[in-house]
Amino acid sequence: MNSCNPPSHAMKANTSMPGFLTTIPLYDLLSNKALYHKKMIQTEGYYLQAFEISALYHEFQIDVWNDNKKHYDFGNGLWIDFDHKKFKYPSYESVQKRIITVKGIFDTTETGHMGIYVAGLTRAEVVAIR
Repeated sequence: MNSCNPPSHAMKANTSMPGFLTTIPLYDLLSNKALYHKKMIQTEGYYLQAFEISALYHEFQIDVWNDNKKHYDFGNGLWIDFDHKKFKYPSYESVQKRIITVKGIFDTTETGHMGIYVAGLTRAEVVAIR
């Protein structure tokens, strides 16, 4: 996927009603980070969970083996830091490799494990799973 083009399943921002949660397409969120820093947002994408990985992507990330190491496109991912008290599913693995809608505080300084992600979503909650 060309990182310059938004995915076809992008959502429209809901900014028409004050006080309502703003829904931002993941592509827009990561492309315009400063606009959303420290704001409560909602977005959607493919969730990937593995050892030291918890991230949302525009598209499904395929495990690519190179010299017996898995490589992911971390630079295009949004680190997800779930609010563990509000996680209502059996495990994080139960929502992985699926399209999920999440809400939380968007933070450009929260760049996840070893600082390899573009930004993060803190106090994140799963709103829906497809």
